[in-house]
Amino acid sequence: MPLNINLKVDRIALPPFDASQSLNTEFVAPRDRVEQQLADIWAKLLGRNSVGIHDNFFDLGGHSLLSMRLISEIEQAFDYQFPLKLFFQISTIAEMSESIRQRVSDSDDIDEQALELGMEDYRALLCQSAGKTGLRLGKRGLIINILPESQISSQPFVWIGEVKTAQRLELKQPIYVMPGASLYPSMNSHQDYVSVISSLLVDELLSAQPSGSYSLGGWCYNGYVAMEMAQQLMKMGKNVDLVTLIDVEGNSKLYKWLHKLNHYFGTLRFHLFNISKLSLRQKWKYITERIKSKTSHSNPPKETQEKETQEVEVNTEFGQDAMDLLYKAGTSYKQNPYRDRVLLIGSTEKIVHGQKEVKHLNLSWFLPHNGWEGLLQGKVYVANVACDHLDLMEDPYCAEVGKIIHRTSSLSTQYFS
Repeated sequence: MPLNINLKVDRIALPPFDASQSLNTEFVAPRDRVEQQLADIWAKLLGRNSVGIHDNFFDLGGHSLLSMRLISEIEQAFDYQFPLKLFFQISTIAEMSESIRQRVSDSDDIDEQALELGMEDYRALLCQSAGKTGLRLGKRGLIINILPESQISSQPFVWIGEVKTAQRLELKQPIYVMPGASLYPSMNSHQDYVSVISSLLVDELLSAQPSGSYSLGGWCYNGYVAMEMAQQLMKMGKNVDLVTLIDVEGNSKLYKWLHKLNHYFGTLRFHLFNISKLSLRQKWKYITERIKSKTSHSNPPKETQEKETQEVEVNTEFGQDAMDLLYKAGTSYKQNPYRDRVLLIGSTEKIVHGQKEVKHLNLSWFLPHNGWEGLLQGKVYVANVACDHLDLMEDPYCAEVGKIIHRTSSLSTQYFS
């Protein structure tokens, strides 16, 4: 892969991709005006020269936020309200064009479907599951059941996040994948977005599995959703075996203060590392540019923003807005005491602003509960993985996370049997 001066992939130097070569199917050009209009919209959003009517939107690089923009542009172009029940069928132009020609409309009870979630938020939530393959469960179809290659437990693990990361966990039990963070700009229409979306997901989960015990987990922001779902399930008298929080920050004042201090020191080391490789003239230019743009602490390199939004699938154009939305929703979520079993998995080698040679100080030895001190009042299991926060959801570390979850689930069952 071509690299730039910062040893990052030089995207400009990459050869252009021929969109006419479909990934898994033979290229079929649009056959009428509707399909051509759809193909033009797809090509614009995906940055491609041409799109076939059987090409899969998500295989070509589409994701949940882009799918929301796709629906919006289609509705404007055709003056057509895309029905909620067809959100899961937006993977190809051939599928979309058929519903547009027939002018399929909604006949479901929308208020009951969305509960307290606003319609714009609900549509954004549906987009996170749109086009994903797998056995769908729940009355809204928001659960995708991922079956393991070899199964040793029939109890499903509820994963708040993406199908691809759920598969990387390699758990030997069914995984119920449910959408979590929606980064569409409307997501903060509710003051407590985490609680509202959790109520909807709990209702969906109970429609698929009304009884038995539950085990839930999530990474980063989605860990808050998993915790809130567990809180709500327990208030209903349900049994929750384990909640797994993967690099999810608590709100301990000491933790927040040390985390902020660690961020400042890491940013300082980051700039000193970059400056050390430059000539005297380049050093001066580097320093003056940072002072002018005031990016020393607020705006990490674009490469970092791109990767940091992969699990929640955000287009780089909206990277910083998405991070702002996550930060607002996460900090506004009221964390309450939890009195049952929790597994905390943390990363001990957090990279500073995407620079692998520079890492934040590891504070897990001092604050092993990652800021949840005082809130976790039941049995707490702690495990750490020697990697960056982002790498936790990549191979081979994600599989290691899955092994930790499996071991801890067995321990918790034996300990409390």
